Amino acid sequence: MRLQRPTNLVCCGQSQPADARMTESISYRLKEEEIPKYWNKADGQDHRGQLPAHAHSKAGKASLVGEIVETVQAAK
Repeated sequence: MRLQRPTNLVCCGQSQPADARMTESISYRLKEEEIPKYWNKADGQDHRGQLPAHAHSKAGKASLVGEIVETVQAAK
């Protein structure tokens, strides 16, 4: 049996003005090729992506579907 490591990044809204932001966090499931590049290396960075769709698990939890296209240092 092979144990799977967690592969979700938790996303939170950064829209301006703040009133337009999402009130809940949502996850983005990393693809196999993205795991070594982003997993445990995302702290202090903003990842921008093209996320044209969302999916729901059997339990009803939403996640984003797409790809990460840019990584920038988070603004302080």
